[in-house]
Amino acid sequence: MLTKKNIIYLSILFALTGVFAVFETYYTGREESFNLTREVPWGMHIVGYIFFVAISTGLCLIASLGHIFKIKDFDQMGKHLILLSIVTLFAAFFVIGLELEYPLRLVVYNVVSPNFHSPMWWMGTLYGVYTVLLIAEFYFLNKKQFKLAGILGLIGVGADIVAHANLGALFSVARPFWSGAFLPPYFIVLAVQSGASVMVIFLTLIKKHNNLSIESSIVAAERLMGIAIGVLFLFQASRILSSAIMSSPDVYLAAMSLIAGPLAFYFWFGEVFLGMILPVVLLVKAKKSGNFGLLAAFASIAGMFFMRYNHVVAGQLVPIRKYYKLEMAGDYVIYSPSLVETATIVGAVGFTFLFYYLAERYFKMEKEIS
Repeated sequence: MLTKKNIIYLSILFALTGVFAVFETYYTGREESFNLTREVPWGMHIVGYIFFVAISTGLCLIASLGHIFKIKDFDQMGKHLILLSIVTLFAAFFVIGLELEYPLRLVVYNVVSPNFHSPMWWMGTLYGVYTVLLIAEFYFLNKKQFKLAGILGLIGVGADIVAHANLGALFSVARPFWSGAFLPPYFIVLAVQSGASVMVIFLTLIKKHNNLSIESSIVAAERLMGIAIGVLFLFQASRILSSAIMSSPDVYLAAMSLIAGPLAFYFWFGEVFLGMILPVVLLVKAKKSGNFGLLAAFASIAGMFFMRYNHVVAGQLVPIRKYYKLEMAGDYVIYSPSLVETATIVGAVGFTFLFYYLAERYFKMEKEIS
């Protein structure tokens, strides 16, 4: 079922869905294609952006444990992880590019009109630096100049951590539910869990398709995923409980939208069950069968997507301009992603798998263990 040929065919289908989203967005216009409003200006594209960026960040951090800190189980697949980090980062750029509509303006004005007090400016700058360092690191790994690649990797890890923490800070100044000093480290933990989950998925497929003996790397990634889930549970439990008990009315309502409101299903089934409970159960069973580890990783990464969705949407469902005539359900405004928004995310997933396999073949990495 999960043969390389089948995955490539499915990836092409998903990628074509993304192409449809691009043409539909630019043909009919952003306002007609997206279900965004004055009250909910950030939708599925922001969810997809922070989802793919977190995966890229997590993969980069895990790769650094190998070729910088010499942990063998991660080091032997470091080149694959850096390549995958680059691919998922460009998937994030694809998603946010449709959200911005004219993404080149961001690049131009980031240079000609900098605002050093803006978290948005720092996000663009830091991720630009991170992208260059990541590509340079992969280049030198491919040239087997490991010392130089390690130096660039160390600098890249620093830029990566600061960039992703800044992304959390960007949210923390936008809406009451997103505020708090915990958000930057929370984003880093999310990144590690996401990166470990994707690492398990791809390494399991690489092992199956390329007949590589990388069981130790897969087991190490599963352990890291389990640790990250435990830390994330503590973060999320303290966040939700404090928001529901000791916060302002707006933060309380946002938390209740997750616990017993319009996002309750996404929270309890998607975030708690798929993202935390089911992966832990499957990881325990994975000691007897490796297939359970793959299922745990798929469940974990699906839960991580729900977690990003809940984070972005819950922060906006409580209206901050109550004097407008709003379409509301009880205390909350209404948002559901459009077909085009959803197609963009599907397309980004397709591009990730497709470009990874194409790059793996182009750089002749099918049988390569660092």
